[in-house]
Amino acid sequence: MIHVKLPDGTVKEYAEESSALDVAESIGSRLAQAVAAAEVDGKIVDATRPLKEVSQNGDEINLKLLTTRDAEALAVMRHSCAHVMARAVMRVYPNVGLAFGPTLANGFYYDFDMEQKISEDDFPKIEAEMKNIIKEAESFERFSLRRDEAVDLCKELNQELKVEHIQTGLGEHDSVSFYRQGEFVDLCRGPHIPNAGIIKAFKLLSVAGSYWKGDANNKSLQRLYGTAWFSKDDLKNYLEQVEEAKRRDHRVLGRKLGLFQINPDVGQGLCLWLPKGRPFVRCWKSSSRKNWLSVDINLSIRHTSGGWNSMRPRVTSPTIAIRNSPRSSGMMQARWSMPGSVSCKRVI
Repeated sequence: MIHVKLPDGTVKEYAEESSALDVAESIGSRLAQAVAAAEVDGKIVDATRPLKEVSQNGDEINLKLLTTRDAEALAVMRHSCAHVMARAVMRVYPNVGLAFGPTLANGFYYDFDMEQKISEDDFPKIEAEMKNIIKEAESFERFSLRRDEAVDLCKELNQELKVEHIQTGLGEHDSVSFYRQGEFVDLCRGPHIPNAGIIKAFKLLSVAGSYWKGDANNKSLQRLYGTAWFSKDDLKNYLEQVEEAKRRDHRVLGRKLGLFQINPDVGQGLCLWLPKGRPFVRCWKSSSRKNWLSVDINLSIRHTSGGWNSMRPRVTSPTIAIRNSPRSSGMMQARWSMPGSVSCKRVI
C-alpha cells in the first residue's frame, strides 16, 4: 500500500499501482473527468502514471489533482494538442519529419521537416483532421526504451531528426520516453493529458520558417503555431484580444499616422522618426516625467500635467499621448484612443 497526502492534509491508503486518476475516481467520477494532470511532490506528471513510479518520497506521496481550472493543466493540455496537430499534419501530408513541439505562454507550436509548404489556406483541413482525432478521445500512452532501442524505433519511423537528438542531445540518458496515441508515436518526456477528448477548443494561428535546434546552419523547417483552451468562450476571448492587440500595435499606428518608419535594413527595433514624429522625440528628451505630450491627427500639440487631457479630439482619428515611462529609464510610454472607445497604454 502507498500513503497519499492530499492538499487538505488528508492521508489515504491506495494500492501500490494506483495513479492520480485512480485517486480522483475514489473521490468522485465528476472529479476524475475533470482531471488533466497531477502534481506529485511538486512535479507535474501524467495523471495516469503510477504514483509510486513518479514519487520522490518513499513513505508519503504529496498529491495535487490538476483539473481543467488549473493553469498548470492548461499547459499540459496545450502540449498534448501539439501532438494532436502533428498527428493531423502527418495524416494530411506524406513524409513528414518531426522536430520539437513545446508550449508557449498562450499556445504551442511544432516544427516539421517536409517538402510541401503549409499555408494558411491549409489550416481548415488540418483543423478538421484534428477534430477527428479529438473526437476519438484516444489515450496518451507512455513507454520507455533504452537508447539503442529508441534509435532503432525512430529509424523505423523514418524520423531522422529524432535519431540525431537521441544520439547527441540525449547522449547522457540511458533510456528515453515516448508517447503513443493511435498510430502516432513521438519521442517526448511529457506530461500529457489522459486522452485527447479533454481538448475542447483550439485554433491554428500562423506558420513560419525555423531551423533545427535554432541553428541557421542546420536544416530549415516549418513552424506551425496554434492555441488551445478548455472552453470555446476562452478561445473566443483570446482571439479577440489578439485582434485588438494587432489594431493597437504602436508599429502599425506609427506607420498609419506618419510618425516613424521601421526599415529591416537599418534595424528591426529602430524607429526612423519622420517630421510628424519629431515632437515625440523632443518631448521625451525635454519634458518631466509628469508631463504628457498629446498629439492628434492635426498635430495640435498640448502639454498636460498630472493626468490625461480632458479635451476631446476634434476629429474621429486616434489621439496619442506620450511621456517618459516612470518605471523604465530610457523608455517611452504611449497611450492612444479613439473617440467613444477604450484607450490603450503601452511602453514603446
